[in-house]
Amino acid sequence: MTKIILIFFSLSLLAKANEINRDYLDKIVKSIYLIEGGQNSKFPFGIKSIETKENYKKAKRICENTVRNNWIRFNKLNKIEKEKYHCYLDFLASHYCSKSYDLIGHQNWIKNIHHFIGDKKK
Repeated sequence: MTKIILIFFSLSLLAKANEINRDYLDKIVKSIYLIEGGQNSKFPFGIKSIETKENYKKAKRICENTVRNNWIRFNKLNKIEKEKYHCYLDFLASHYCSKSYDLIGHQNWIKNIHHFIGDKKK
């Protein structure tokens, strides 16, 4: 019985380690909102792939899920795959505003997300 408890405890710690910190999540989401045009945007949080009818709460929830899911994906990458990216924010940029879709937009998105987060990109 003790072994089973230890296994479940270990799995719960592993799951927690894979979760993004709530404050960091909020900071990223707020930054994305500003980067994507803030209150003047027709697409809150840059959400275009799912109809939000300019609904702030719905778009914010989709953005939070995108950030959270990409955090999990990033942490599942092996070391070689992670080396393609400077950090999680660059990984997020590759999914949120990909190079193949808009190279200049992608470069600006990376610069802006680092600026708003207060992370000095090396």
